[in-house]
Amino acid sequence: MDAILKEVNRQQGNDKAEEPPVHYKPGGNNKFFIISNQQELDKYLTEVRSEMEKILKENKKIILE
Repeated sequence: MDAILKEVNRQQGNDKAEEPPVHYKPGGNNKFFIISNQQELDKYLTEVRSEMEKILKENKKIILE
């Protein structure tokens, strides 16, 4: 995936060194969620949004897995 992104950036004229994107899995690698109502969904989405906003504030791209 990193090689593909580098090639796309090169073809677009973005040869400058860029930080690699963050591969993001909501909740981490070994975590899963069961959502059974609107309140649980809202809580989950709030947490995921907060984590992703922290990554974006570091000017990094996010790849969702």
